[in-house]
Amino acid sequence: MKLDSEKVKLIIILYRTTKFSTKTISKLLKISRRRVQRIIKHYKETGKPPELKKPGRKPKPIPEDIKILILKAHQKSKYQGPVHLEKWIEEQYGVHVPHNTIYKVLKEAGLVAERKRRKKPRRFEAEYSNQLWQMDWKVLNWRGERKYLLTIMDDASRMVLAYGLFDEMTGENTVKLLAEAIAEFGLPEAVLTDNGAQFVARKGGRSKFQRFLAALGVRHIRASVRHPQTLGKVERFHRTVEEKAVLFDDFGEFIWWYNWSKPHRGLNYGFPSRVYLEKVPVGLKLWWLFRGVGAE
Repeated sequence: MKLDSEKVKLIIILYRTTKFSTKTISKLLKISRRRVQRIIKHYKETGKPPELKKPGRKPKPIPEDIKILILKAHQKSKYQGPVHLEKWIEEQYGVHVPHNTIYKVLKEAGLVAERKRRKKPRRFEAEYSNQLWQMDWKVLNWRGERKYLLTIMDDASRMVLAYGLFDEMTGENTVKLLAEAIAEFGLPEAVLTDNGAQFVARKGGRSKFQRFLAALGVRHIRASVRHPQTLGKVERFHRTVEEKAVLFDDFGEFIWWYNWSKPHRGLNYGFPSRVYLEKVPVGLKLWWLFRGVGAE
């Protein structure tokens, strides 16, 4: 029988309230007689039950060079969290440092906070690139100026295909950016948006955006008013904009970092740009080839 603090208390109680010998107590509790004798001896000498050592080996101290590497990588990677940083360090330095170790070092340095885990609902995810694009507007304070950020994101890969920082949030700007993305990456099968005036006509009929999609044969999917999480991927990107974009001198540099250098949990810690290329259907690769882009 495994000895724990409850068994130790029981040995003391039996010793104090019965005339059982140490041999009898050891048989009753299936603990060695010598162990019972030591516990009783300790109790006689101190008046207290002995404290048991915690099972398992003591954790090894984290080497100083690993601590320095983690703190350096945390700064260079634009302050990514432990799980993402594990992948980033492996990519950049060829060294595997478990995220638990990274968490301990960052916590010790006061650079990470404990977060409660929330169960996330399973959401739809496109199977291949250009199957579905998400579009969303966001009001943004960029370098002291009020701007309107429009993002076009590929659902399957989380890659930001196009973005624009505009002075106005209009249907014209919406169509313009979408046209640029299509010219660069080809037609999507469908585009998912909310019900904002830039996407949907307010007084019936079709908006400029909707007419543009219809002319191209692209399906328009509107997010349900009661389920705003439908646009979860692009909205999560917009939170990343709020948290990280200020760390970069140029917004385009931030987008490059997001697409090419930031591992994503939802992509099994892959990078959006790589996943986009991996999930590109054959037909789209041929289209790129014919127009001279040449996908790798």
